[in-house]
Amino acid sequence: MNTLKYFVLGVFLLIFCTGLSILSCKGTISGTVTDPTENPVQGATVTLSEGDFSATTDAEGKYVLNAIPLENYTVTASKQGYTDGSKEVSLEKSGIFDFKVEVTADIQLGNITQPLVPTKIINNASPTTIIPSGTDTSLITAKICYDDNSIVTTATNGITFTVPGSGGGCKENLVDAPGYVPGTECTSITKNASSGVCTITLIGGCTPGTVTVTANSQGLTEGTISIIILQP
Repeated sequence: MNTLKYFVLGVFLLIFCTGLSILSCKGTISGTVTDPTENPVQGATVTLSEGDFSATTDAEGKYVLNAIPLENYTVTASKQGYTDGSKEVSLEKSGIFDFKVEVTADIQLGNITQPLVPTKIINNASPTTIIPSGTDTSLITAKICYDDNSIVTTATNGITFTVPGSGGGCKENLVDAPGYVPGTECTSITKNASSGVCTITLIGGCTPGTVTVTANSQGLTEGTISIIILQP
């Protein structure tokens, strides 16, 4: 009788432990990607030597790869303008009850292979719809960017914003100009970027429709953004 009881208990434990093993057969790889001067790199692509897994680093250079099968991997980080960086990792359980398998893989990219050159301006607006009151506004942000859309944080270029007035006595205007007088026309302003970013305020006109704000700087592809002036 005791033999049968121990046999049943053994089968139960085998099934239970096998289930636990299946539940814990995947893990997480995370880390930070830095440049040769140990500054975090945003927009780097992180891939594994096996499987179709990838992640992109955030503003702090961090990435996370979830649900990764327990194996040995080469983790590679790459970004335009740098040589790739890599690190060997091993995802493995320390015991049958090890449900949380995590490995940290911090990666440093190699030396810059070619100078990164600013290529474009990207415009954003908040909000993108305003009412035709002649007083409602939208904040226009122009960012000087590289090809991969990351911001050139050292850029101080002069950026010229332009907007076509709607005509009549109630036009769209850019109101950040020094000495701007409310009610007067101001459809072009030049400001210097700070850390690659420049902002301007658009005051809406009284005519419903779409207004396009353009941002230009020498040698860069212009940025545009459209703001909708709603029907009353």
